[in-house]
Amino acid sequence: MRRGAPDETSAAPVRGRWREAAAAFAVLALAAAIFTWPLALDGGSAVPAGGGPPAVALFGLFSMEWTGQALAEGRPYWDAPFFHPHRGTFAWSETQPATALAVAVLARALGSIAAYNLVLWLYLATFGLGGYLLARRLTGDWIAALWAGVWIAGGTYATQQLGVLHLLAGGFPLACQASLLALSGDLRWRWAWGAGAAYLLTFLTVPSTRCS
Repeated sequence: MRRGAPDETSAAPVRGRWREAAAAFAVLALAAAIFTWPLALDGGSAVPAGGGPPAVALFGLFSMEWTGQALAEGRPYWDAPFFHPHRGTFAWSETQPATALAVAVLARALGSIAAYNLVLWLYLATFGLGGYLLARRLTGDWIAALWAGVWIAGGTYATQQLGVLHLLAGGFPLACQASLLALSGDLRWRWAWGAGAAYLLTFLTVPSTRCS
């Protein structure tokens, strides 16, 4: 890994990359709002089901709400109120601790449905951003990367999986891949830390990456 304080010549490209990523995220957030329309109008009263049965989306909302209740009321987290009289039933589900915690915090101000939809929208935008970063690293072309990000955030896969929140958290594994690709050609600590942080977020948000 390279050591030493960065000089102005190395800091300028870093600031430029941050500005580019922020601009891309803004475009992708707008794209996510367009492709999920009219969710922005009904964000406090309905949750999208995508191409699956509505019960899947409602169970996802319940999982987020239960986490908030368990934390606020000090109730046993794994003893969710289903499959009575069995205990520890929440372990049979696909728990999403990071996502559920974010929804629980936002729900205090917005309500559980609006908080769920806000996180869903952010996940879609982040999913697109992860694709943008990876495509940008692979192609070196920001236009091609932006098209890739828009396709990921609003394409068939994302719109069909709107009812399964953790399947929309794909921005984190994509960002991990982009960081590892950058690290392979530029041995700097920031890429290693970025890959590690993205992998940790993947572990906490995507149940299929860990053992049940």
